[in-house]
Amino acid sequence: MPLLSLMGSKPKSKCGLILPGMVKPSCGDTPPSDDEAEPQSQVSTSITSASHHSLASLESSCHGMANLGQGVWWVGCSDNQEVPGPAGITPEMLPSALESNAQDVMESLQQCALTGDGESRNGSLRAFYPEEMECLGRLKWDGDGHYVLAPFPGDHPPTLGQVMSFLKMVDAAVSKSKMVVLVTTQRRRAVTAALAGALLVLARGFSPEEAWQHIHPVYGLPKEDPKVAWDRFPPPFSHSGETGPSSLTVFDCLRGLAVAREKNWLEDYRLFDVAAWKMMREKFDASWLIPGEILAMANPWGTSQNPRFPGLLNRGPAESMPSSQSSPDLMGSISQTSSFQSSSHLDAWPEDTCEAGQATADLETILLSQGGDLGTDEEVCNSVNAAVAAENAGSWKLPFSRSEEFSRLEADTFVSLLLRNSIQEVARLNYDAECPEQRGYEKAFAANGIKIKKVPFQDGNIPNKAVVKEFLKSCQVAVKRKRTIALHCQGGMGRTGVMAGAHAAAHHQVDGKAFHGWTRICRPGTVQTVVQEEFLREMEPEPITKSSSLRSIMDSCRLRFISV
Repeated sequence: MPLLSLMGSKPKSKCGLILPGMVKPSCGDTPPSDDEAEPQSQVSTSITSASHHSLASLESSCHGMANLGQGVWWVGCSDNQEVPGPAGITPEMLPSALESNAQDVMESLQQCALTGDGESRNGSLRAFYPEEMECLGRLKWDGDGHYVLAPFPGDHPPTLGQVMSFLKMVDAAVSKSKMVVLVTTQRRRAVTAALAGALLVLARGFSPEEAWQHIHPVYGLPKEDPKVAWDRFPPPFSHSGETGPSSLTVFDCLRGLAVAREKNWLEDYRLFDVAAWKMMREKFDASWLIPGEILAMANPWGTSQNPRFPGLLNRGPAESMPSSQSSPDLMGSISQTSSFQSSSHLDAWPEDTCEAGQATADLETILLSQGGDLGTDEEVCNSVNAAVAAENAGSWKLPFSRSEEFSRLEADTFVSLLLRNSIQEVARLNYDAECPEQRGYEKAFAANGIKIKKVPFQDGNIPNKAVVKEFLKSCQVAVKRKRTIALHCQGGMGRTGVMAGAHAAAHHQVDGKAFHGWTRICRPGTVQTVVQEEFLREMEPEPITKSSSLRSIMDSCRLRFISV
C-alpha cells in the first residue's frame, strides 16, 4: 500500500499521508436538490419505483450478451476477436433485438472504442465502454490520492462512486429514448459484471441471485478452481494478483449492495451525491460503512499532513460544534512536524498463510462471557430491542443524500465532521509504536470531548477474542445511545474492515461474504490479506426472529481468532 511521496524535499517518517492532487472528475456527481428527505421515503423510492423485471420478462441471456432491461444491453467481447474491444464486434455478434439498429450500433461502437462513449449519428443509440471511460476512472480504484497502486496488478470491484455514476449515466441515456449498449473486454469481465449486476439490483429491483443468474451466461459459469475463476477479485494489495478460495466474488458484491439497500445503509442512487462521497474519501480518507454507526477512516494524524487540505486538526466550523465546547484553535498546541506513513510493513504480509496458534471460537462466547455487561438475552433480543438497529438507521439521514453535504465536507475539519455526526468515540486499532505522532490528533480530539479507545492488534492479521469483545461492547453502547463510532488502524482498511464486519454480523445479522462485497465497494482497499478475508467470510449469523435469543443468533456465527 505505498503512499504517494511528497513533492519537494520534506522528510518522511512513519505515519503521515500525502494527497498531492484531486482524483479525476466523475460522471453523475451533481449534488442532489432534495429536501433532506427521511431515509424511509428514500428507501421506498428506491424499491417501489425500480422497474423490476422477472427473469422470464427479459430476453434470456446467452453467451456474449445479456438484456439488462429498458433497452439496455451488455455485450461481452471475446479474446478470439480479430480486433479486441468494441471495434472488433461485428453485426453477427449483436442480439436479435438490436439487428434493426445494427448500423447505429456499429457507429456507436466505433466511436466508443476511441473515447469510451459513443453515440449514433441519429442519436438513437448510446454505447458505453466503462473500462475506458475517464469519467468512471476506467473502472479502476485510483487510491483516492492516498495510495500508489501500480505495484499491485489485481483488479478491484467498481467503487461505490463508479456504480452510482454509471447508474445515473444509464438513466440519463434511457430517458432520452435511447437504446444503450454496455461493452466489456474479457480481461475486465469481472468488474463490468459487478457493474451490470449492480444495475439489476439497484435500478431494476432484482435479487442478487436473480441478477447473477442473468449476467453470468455472458461469459459462462466460472471455473471451480478459484485460481482461474473469472468472477474473483484478489486481495487489494496483493503483489501476485492471484485469487483463491477466500477471494471476493462478483456475487458477493451484488449481495453486499442488496444488503446495504435493505439495511438502509445506501440511499437511492438518484439521490446519491457522488461528489460528496469523493470529497470525504479525498479529504478525510473516510467512508461510511454503516451510516450513523460506523465511520471507517485512515489514521487522522497522517491524513492531517496533506498540504492540499491544511488545518484538518483545527476545531472547525462553529455551526458544527456543541455550544458547550471551548473555541481555541488547537493547532498551536500540536506538533507541526511533517510525517509520512511508512508502507514497508505491507511487504511482510503473508498472502496465503496465517501465523500459528489460531483457535476457533464462537462469537456467542464473546458477547455472553461478561454476563450483565452486555445485557441478558431478553434485554438484547426482545421484540422491541431486536429492531433497534433498523430504527436507528431509519432515523438517520443518509449522508450522501443530505442537501449541501458537499459544502459541509469542504468546510469540515476532523473535529467538526465527527461532532456533527454524533461521534464521541474513536476506536484505534493500531499500536502506539506504529505512529508515535498520532498523539497529536488524540490531543485535538480529546480537547473537544472525543474519546480515544485503544483496541490494537497486529497489522495485516486478525484480532483475538478480547479485542473483538471490547469493540462490540463499545458499538452496542453507542447504538443504544444513538451515537456513532469512528474506527481506524493505519490505512483504515485491513483491521478496520475486519472489525466493522464483526459489528455488522453481531448487530445487523449480515454474513461476512455479503459484508466483504459491500466494504470492498464502499471503501476500496478494505480487508487486505487472505487471513483477514477468511476471518470475515466465516461470519454466518442467523436472521433475527421474534423467538430468537442472543445465543441462537450467535451460535452459527463462528470466527477464527489469534491465540495470544
